[in-house]
Amino acid sequence: MWLGRTRTLARGGAKRLYRAVVGPAVDLDPVREWCATADPDLPLLRVLHVGDCGIRRMETSHDPKAPIGFPATAADRLLEHGVGMEFFHYFAINYDELPRIDRLERISKLSGDPDVILVQLGGTYGRRVIVPDVPRVMQFRYEISRRVGRLVFAWYKVLRPVVRLFGHHNSDYRGPEKLEQHLNALQERWPDAEVALLVSFPRSAIYPTAVPIMARVEQDARDTGEHCGVTVLEFADVLGKDRRLRCAAGYNLNGRGSRLVGEKLGGWLLEQSAARGLTESRAASVTR
Repeated sequence: MWLGRTRTLARGGAKRLYRAVVGPAVDLDPVREWCATADPDLPLLRVLHVGDCGIRRMETSHDPKAPIGFPATAADRLLEHGVGMEFFHYFAINYDELPRIDRLERISKLSGDPDVILVQLGGTYGRRVIVPDVPRVMQFRYEISRRVGRLVFAWYKVLRPVVRLFGHHNSDYRGPEKLEQHLNALQERWPDAEVALLVSFPRSAIYPTAVPIMARVEQDARDTGEHCGVTVLEFADVLGKDRRLRCAAGYNLNGRGSRLVGEKLGGWLLEQSAARGLTESRAASVTR
């Protein structure tokens, strides 16, 4: 009994010390909480997003609780032309985790069938890591990174040579078959929706072993999108490999990068809105 109380007190003290070092826990997910720009007085574009953390805006380190990124800029662009956006995000980090359609239907918070479906994933195949992505390790990594803020950029300069020497690729790329199945299933279930496949963003910093992997992932995405008859959207033209547009890890976009992608995506969404009769300013309003 005495030993059990001692262990409980020690565990509680360790937790309080940990929180004192890394800061408070982040409970709410700002992407889940984002209400987009739906307004009962405006025509509505319902957007379903299936994809990874590329949707988030990350100013310093990688953070799974970072705020919404480029969709917010795209929504503002639509709003300028009198169109509201309803938005739902389903997180899937790689092709093996793409959801079944019945699961999407069950958990979606959209008020009706989606008008636009964005599929965006594949960047994880270029990651190289040393420690495994188990929950506690990832939690510690994220919370320490939040605590140190912009100092994480200096840390990555030290970390990259170590990962290059001792790291390994955490996600094996086995081809686009499951991506193709998912795109076909989306179109079968929602034939009136416009489906767009977003090619993964080019990395501003990439390990040599990841270069051929990502070249294959990106080309397979283009070929699969064309084969399935969906729109393929790319953003290399507005992003390039500019490190000033990314977080420390070199992939996820910061505020500047998110705005550039959001502006381009917003132009495309305006075209979809015009095709549905939601706005009359199609040609004049779209910026490429």
